Parts: sequence; C-alpha cells; structure tokens
Amino acid sequence: MEQIRHNKQGMRLRHAAAGTLLMLCSAFTQAGEPAMFTGTWSVTWCDTARPDQACGGFTVHLLQQHSRLCGSHSGATPNLSRLDEGGDQSIVGTVIGDTAVLAIRSGRNDSIHLVTARRHSGAVDWQLTDTVLKSDSDTEVIPTTEKLNKATEAFHAQGFDAAQQACLKRWHTAR
Repeated sequence: MEQIRHNKQGMRLRHAAAGTLLMLCSAFTQAGEPAMFTGTWSVTWCDTARPDQACGGFTVHLLQQHSRLCGSHSGATPNLSRLDEGGDQSIVGTVIGDTAVLAIRSGRNDSIHLVTARRHSGAVDWQLTDTVLKSDSDTEVIPTTEKLNKATEAFHAQGFDAAQQACLKRWHTAR
C-alpha cells in the first residue's frame, strides 16, 4: 500500500513538472517569435462637429527585420491645420514577443518620444509612454493612445516603399 501511494505521488509530481515545462516552453516560444509589425498602420481622425472639414489621421510605415524595427510616420489633425511628416527613419525600435518599443522623432518640432506598440487582434495598440526630448516650439501630431489598423487603402500605404528603402539602407550601412 505504501508503494502505491509513493507511485501516485511520484506520478503527480511528474505530471505537474511536465505541465510546468509545457507552459514554460509555450511562453518561451511566444516571447521568442516576434510579432510581425511590417506594413502600414493607420487611424483616421474626423471632427464629428464639423463633417464638412477634411479628416486627419496618423499613419506609420514599419519594416521589421528579426527583432529590429525601422520606419516613418505622418500625422494631421482634423481640418489639416497641423501636419507632422516625420521624415525618413523617424521611427526606430525593437520587438519582444508581441510588443515593440519605439522611439519616434517628430518632423514638426524634433521632439522624441518612447512608444510601446502591441500587436493585438490584427491591429496595433499604440501607447506613448515617455518623452525623451521635449520641444519648446509647436506641438507634434503623434497620438498618446490609439488603435492603429492595417492600412488597406493604397492612399495610406503609399509611403511604405520609401520607408522600406530608407530602413534597408540604414541597416546595410550600420554593419
């Protein structure tokens, strides 16, 4: 009877260890395989009180190579009164699992911000987390919190090729 009890305890311990190992392997696989951020992601901003005015929005063009990210952005307020064209390589960052940590430089006032971007349900959850370099001049057009969707319209995706070429050139010359 004592040996049966000992075997059951040993079996439970082995099952618990196997379960823990499976969870650890699963977590490692998820964290070890970066989410793909390559593409154009955007959101449209409209002033519902002024439907006659042009809509603005925010767009990022990202290229991912392993855990590295590079890209550009552009933003415009509703009615297009303020623009931020970012410029080549206005975004650099790294990917860990389903989250990217990005530095974004405003083309409007040269401020630099840190952003976390998380792939979730086919979109990118954008969260500005800190300011690295604050500008005393005009404000940028970079969202604080936003859900960016994969751009399906050619209009939004039209800057992707230029961003991709600039990033590839940057990575090639950095070696």
